[in-house]
Amino acid sequence: MTFIPRILGSLTILLFSGMAVAATINVTETADSFDGSACSLRNAVESINVAADFGGCINSSADGYGVNDAISLTAQTYVLSVGGSDEDDNEFGDLDILNSVAITGAGSAQTAISASGFPDGETDRVLHLPPLIVGDGPVEPSIVVTLQGLTVRDGSLPDGEGAGVAVEREAAEVTLDDVVITQNLAEEDDAGALVNTDASTTILNSRITNNQAPNEDAGAIDNEGGVLVIDNSTFDNNLCAGSGGAIQNGGILVATRTTFSRNQAVGGISEAGIEGAGISDGFGGAIDTSANMMLVNVTISNNEALSAGGGIWAEDASLPTGDLAELSSLLFNVTVVQNSVTGAGGFGGGICVDCQVLPGGEGPVGGFGVFNSLIAQNDSENFPDCGGSFDSGGYNLIGNIDGCDGFTATGDQTGVADPVIGPLQNNGGPTETHALLEGSPAIDRGNDVDGCQAPQVQPLIDSGTFVLETLTEDQRAFTRPVAVLDPALAICDIGAFEFQVPVPTPTPTPTATPTPPPFQGFIEGSGCSLNPAAGAPAAASLWLALGLAGLLGWRKKVQE
Repeated sequence: MTFIPRILGSLTILLFSGMAVAATINVTETADSFDGSACSLRNAVESINVAADFGGCINSSADGYGVNDAISLTAQTYVLSVGGSDEDDNEFGDLDILNSVAITGAGSAQTAISASGFPDGETDRVLHLPPLIVGDGPVEPSIVVTLQGLTVRDGSLPDGEGAGVAVEREAAEVTLDDVVITQNLAEEDDAGALVNTDASTTILNSRITNNQAPNEDAGAIDNEGGVLVIDNSTFDNNLCAGSGGAIQNGGILVATRTTFSRNQAVGGISEAGIEGAGISDGFGGAIDTSANMMLVNVTISNNEALSAGGGIWAEDASLPTGDLAELSSLLFNVTVVQNSVTGAGGFGGGICVDCQVLPGGEGPVGGFGVFNSLIAQNDSENFPDCGGSFDSGGYNLIGNIDGCDGFTATGDQTGVADPVIGPLQNNGGPTETHALLEGSPAIDRGNDVDGCQAPQVQPLIDSGTFVLETLTEDQRAFTRPVAVLDPALAICDIGAFEFQVPVPTPTPTPTATPTPPPFQGFIEGSGCSLNPAAGAPAAASLWLALGLAGLLGWRKKVQE
């Protein structure tokens, strides 16, 4: 299985700051309305959809409507409240985006779009890019949608996927930059936060937290067959019952400089009604992948699954051929620690590559490449750290090797009980990491021949071509490599964190206290005299003499 894109066109990361803007609409009303006199967010979206001023919204740009239109939001919470039957024309419920647009807020901590205001008994998601063509037909025209500097929250779907954002238009390129997607609920279907259906979605500098699909898969994101690129972001505390506490991947997933933490695939009861025996769900506490995946400088920590793959569950991976391009999953400088499988008889506390024993299961398969990565301190009844067949690229540190097949390449360390790491916390940079502590066997134990490398993202997505480049930074964007064991030889560390040599704090030189020059003499009329010592400045002596004379004069007046 190769990294071949399943969408038309190539992935291009487009940010609002680099786009030539045509129409610009400044939303002036926080209340929700459609076809009213005020410029609400819904009316602004409709203006973009129909390419004309609508419902009190006026294009403030000298340009007409075009392909780079923009909607500007202030530091407010925009609550959706216009209820009605399910439709894709933007009149009711969620906001339906039909044309290219950049929706920009004042920052994810200041601007929010909430779906919490619908009438009692009515719920909907927040944002929707619906398909224009259902079934066979002509190719949909491509659109480019950017969300920047805002929070998407409180979506709730009784059925349907993507309670926060649904990207169901195949010919769409969507970018989320500085976006928080939180507290969205897909009650009976997949994807609490976002569904990406055969489109191209990029998530940058964002947080996807506290979303749920309590009865199905993908607590946060379901990448059903598109391209999903994630950079510099955090997936935290998302939950599902099925597979993929944070992400279920059936397309192309590329994540760099990202942390997956405290996500859960809580599972349920097997058909036989016996918890932990033949359970049909609860796989992949952080990620469930059945397609192409590459992780670079990523931390996967404190995630939990009921059945298998506390951190990652990989199913149906392609058989290894020795050709890097044939590997379906790739890990470069990834840290997978302190994840767990909680069910009785569970498998693969850190990573499970089809390692679970299920009725009709085919057993371990390959196609999962691991390079310069740290997998340790995970927990499960079977195969605590990793289970299945792996293709080692060398220089990995594995804690418990039980159930892990393939970690015999140059530089691999296995059976390492203590990797000597700190807790998951802010160690600098925008995402939490596990610091390598002094004395860690991961320090300076990466690839000492080629250096730590990873494929360039774009050639990989476009054609499955592996163009390797050197990693010059760790997950935090700190310098990599740093020479530690041998000051003359810089070798990168294993995992997502690069140990930095502390810079000694210079000891300040104490400043000598000057000794005042001795004074002697006579001040006229006071019974005292004052003359500067040899070398004392005459001006200083004069000011001192005048000061003393004034003080004595003031005292003389008081006494009189």
